[in-house]
Amino acid sequence: MYNKQELLHYLRSNAWKEKAKQRLKLDNYKCRECGGSKHLQIHHKNYDNLYNEDVENDLITMCYDCHKKITLINRRKRMVVTDIS
Repeated sequence: MYNKQELLHYLRSNAWKEKAKQRLKLDNYKCRECGGSKHLQIHHKNYDNLYNEDVENDLITMCYDCHKKITLINRRKRMVVTDIS
């Protein structure tokens, strides 16, 4: 997975801020889920390339509400027990 402290440090870095600006521009400063333009955030589709994200393929622009919803859905998926033996 990833170290939470390292991730928080990275998300404050100039490298991350530049990637976020690029993704916002690619998405025309709109949430890719609902089309909203307020409270925008950048969502990692996955963490496979963490710290070395491909702006076009690994990131997506989302508003706060949509980002919160997708994060909850992803957390629930990770918590699902598929084998009870």
